[in-house]
Amino acid sequence: MKIACLFCFLIGFAVLPSGAMPDAQDAVVRPETDVPSLVAVARGQAAFSDRAHAIALLGESKSPEAETALLDLLDSDSDQDIQRAAGFALARMGNERGLKMLRKFMEEAKDLRQKAILASILVEAGDAAAYPVFDELTRATDPELRALVAQFAGKLGVEKAGSGYDATTVLLRLSQDKDASVRSAALYSFIETIRRGSPREPLQQAAQKIFETDPAPEVREAARLALSSIIYWVHCSEKPLSLGCPEGNKKIIADCRRNPNGEGCDQIKDLLKQNR
Repeated sequence: MKIACLFCFLIGFAVLPSGAMPDAQDAVVRPETDVPSLVAVARGQAAFSDRAHAIALLGESKSPEAETALLDLLDSDSDQDIQRAAGFALARMGNERGLKMLRKFMEEAKDLRQKAILASILVEAGDAAAYPVFDELTRATDPELRALVAQFAGKLGVEKAGSGYDATTVLLRLSQDKDASVRSAALYSFIETIRRGSPREPLQQAAQKIFETDPAPEVREAARLALSSIIYWVHCSEKPLSLGCPEGNKKIIADCRRNPNGEGCDQIKDLLKQNR
């Protein structure tokens, strides 16, 4: 039961919503992860779900302090499932001990969803051995599995050295899948892989063509959202201090807290209330 819960966390960190353009509240920069507090939870006596969540966040932080704590959990924690959770998190950081454990789990996994999760983490870490497995899953007969892999693909970004993985090629292929749900999932992943360094132009051009020609209305809507997100990303990349962009929201909130009657402050009263 615990390992199933752990896979829920892995799915949560591997697949985050990326289709819709964030609103002003979503665009506010959130506080940085407090690594010492997460280490305390991970080492403490909290429920397994809380400890596993903290461990997953430590893996996301990729800090030396987090890596040291995770290695300690892997070596010495009395709960074998916590040791596994630490191994998963270490693999996300590219630590060889964690990667070795994940390779073993991937090779032994019977459940294809679990195999897809494990392969995606290994590919993201640049593990060349996992690419053939991940690529095979993108061609699975089950459209739900292909759609799941399409969501993972967006989180992997550009090819990592030695992995053989190219997110743009995979997502463009999946965006032409015979199943509408797979096409939609691929489109929602376009902006995520662009944020991670994949070239924008081929994905934007593909989204525009799909928006104009796809027979399925839900796919056209996914393409519209993908295009909106790409335009938003371009705008905020070129003018990061604009209102509605993360850095712009952060600046104007700080300015208006100092001077509530300043220029433009009357336009963001709701935003100020939400971020007191």
